[in-house]
Amino acid sequence: MTLPGDSSLALRIPAIEYHDTEYKGGQTVQMTTAWFLAQLQWLSENGYHALSNEEILRFVQGEYQPPKRSCFLRFDVGIDYRMQPDGSLVMAKSSYYCTL
Repeated sequence: MTLPGDSSLALRIPAIEYHDTEYKGGQTVQMTTAWFLAQLQWLSENGYHALSNEEILRFVQGEYQPPKRSCFLRFDVGIDYRMQPDGSLVMAKSSYYCTL
């Protein structure tokens, strides 16, 4: 793949990984829905775009060049968050894609 010289396009895609939107693994390893939503809000306010699974695949295959400030959100537990009331609420409020 030959990457274009356009500085508005991303060359690398950071992955932001979460365990859950509500998690407490100790005093220093925890997440609340409010913190999670605040992080998604920060990403949005700072011009970040969360890629869909299809966009990630097309980027890896060299068929798509996402804009700068692209990222992807990932949950490590493999649970379908659309099926959980809290997770679906969080993702619906953010309008971001995530991958499991």
